[in-house]
Amino acid sequence: MARSAQWITDPKAIACLSSPVRQRILDRLEAIGPASAADLATSLGVAPDRLYYHLKLLQKVELVILAGTSGSGGSRQALYDLAAQDWHLAYQPVEPKRAAALNKLTAAMIRQARRDFEQGWNHPQISGFGNLRNLWSLRLEAHLSDEELVELNGHLQAIVELLRKPQRGGAGTHVALTWVLAPQLSNPPE
Repeated sequence: MARSAQWITDPKAIACLSSPVRQRILDRLEAIGPASAADLATSLGVAPDRLYYHLKLLQKVELVILAGTSGSGGSRQALYDLAAQDWHLAYQPVEPKRAAALNKLTAAMIRQARRDFEQGWNHPQISGFGNLRNLWSLRLEAHLSDEELVELNGHLQAIVELLRKPQRGGAGTHVALTWVLAPQLSNPPE
């Protein structure tokens, strides 16, 4: 079912995403589509009991919806799905509560990125070079013209679209990507 884009503006909804578990739930629903708590738990490698609290919070802030049931008779299970397949965080207008929630969320994402990177060293198919590189960290600064900033944002949007393509079969390499793009207030020394 196609749903329209959702701009997440509510600071409570943004703050709700500061939990790595809730971020992973949204990521998995985006990848596999509607799923029961048991299916999500299997996909995430956790016990279903760990997810119910988080699913309720995601429903409360309207990021996740009930999408029907699966099974039959007494073994029916609720199916959860994203409220919108195309969701985005709203960074503007800048409001203090929204800025605080986005700062909290970004800090959580950076902590999770560090854990992802550290765990990557133990992956049996680790590759740190070539076209199949799956472990990489980098920080760069540059002075970009408006045209170059448009180009950079186009590339980042293409990455979002690539990573948001449904992966219903679970084939391929499972990766996580986190980035921060931020204007710098001062010029670095020449």
